[in-house]
Amino acid sequence: MRLFGMLVGIVSISLFVGSASADDKAAKKKEGDRDQDKALTETHFVDMASSAGMSEVIMGKMGVARARNEDVRKFAARMVEDHGKANMELLSIVSDLRIAVPDKPLPEHEKHLMHFHSDQVKDFDKEYMHHMVMGHEEAVKLFTRASKDLKNDRLKGFAEKTLPTIKEHLEMAKKINDHLAKGDSDKGSKPDKGNRSDSDKGSKPDRGNKPDSDK
Repeated sequence: MRLFGMLVGIVSISLFVGSASADDKAAKKKEGDRDQDKALTETHFVDMASSAGMSEVIMGKMGVARARNEDVRKFAARMVEDHGKANMELLSIVSDLRIAVPDKPLPEHEKHLMHFHSDQVKDFDKEYMHHMVMGHEEAVKLFTRASKDLKNDRLKGFAEKTLPTIKEHLEMAKKINDHLAKGDSDKGSKPDKGNRSDSDKGSKPDRGNKPDSDK
């Protein structure tokens, strides 16, 4: 009877924890829905755009250094260039408006940077591109809202100007991510070896002419 009572207690606790976890997820979803209903403020947009931009540049540099796939490396380099320019433009605007910006990525972005710096990454190319898809989907939502909700003309104009580039990044990320998912992770990763066979064609013509020299 005592063992039976213990088992009943364990099951009850498990059900309670599972229920609490489900309730927590539901609460977070409702909170997210409420945030979507609220008008986007200039401060929140600047914080998120600046933090995400810094993260893209840092992670892009990691991609250039660590990616094996040539398309991933090119994409990462594009992220460093485009987001670097956008970051400078945003910084110039907020300096004139006297709006403070984060001096480092916010916790929601920093945790992803910490992950890619850790030894938990098994396939950098796949994880990086998957994160790029997810991150740019969020960025498209943020900049779309900013282009509609913001009251400040300069920030609103920045969002409108930058949005097409972010959408382009998203489409690029999806395409590369799909290729990697199909098993093309090494495509273009070793271009020198791929060209070696071509350079070897006709590279030893003297052997064919050797009999002439022996005549």
